[in-house]
Amino acid sequence: MEPTENLAPVEQQVLETPQQPTVPDLGFDPNDETFQAFNQQLTQYIGVDAYALKNYVKHVESQVQETQLQPLRSEWGEGFTDNFAAVKERFKQLPPNQQAIYDNVDGARFIWQQLQQEAQQQATAQTVPTFDRGKAAGGASPSGRFKYTQSGITALGKVAYKADIANIQSAYAQGLVDLNN
Repeated sequence: MEPTENLAPVEQQVLETPQQPTVPDLGFDPNDETFQAFNQQLTQYIGVDAYALKNYVKHVESQVQETQLQPLRSEWGEGFTDNFAAVKERFKQLPPNQQAIYDNVDGARFIWQQLQQEAQQQATAQTVPTFDRGKAAGGASPSGRFKYTQSGITALGKVAYKADIANIQSAYAQGLVDLNN
């Protein structure tokens, strides 16, 4: 009985020896007599050659990684691919000693939180309003002219000023008072 008979169909596909190796070089010259002897003994004892074994190991590694990433897939939902790509980019920028610390699911969560905080700080920094008296965001009042002038407000009598105080205060707040005239 060969060992591959007890394996699941997917694993059998992984263990099948391809005509042309589909894995990266194993670090040996495939034509080297020592490697050929090793490969022959490996096939004799476990029923698969070195290339098939390498494919199987890569398959198992990818399954383990997928299992480890499942909590992040659940948390991030449809955004997983983009979020994880951003985390991987940041991870590559870390020094090796920090990569060793953050090379796990909790590390990915932490890096993602840092990225979100940085994005939030950047967005906040860009949207902080500035107060420029007498001008709206475009450099002039929204209607293209001011509603009041400072000299006009100063010239108002007490009765007229009290009657229009709510509109005047609103105009000051909205930058619709020309403070230079």
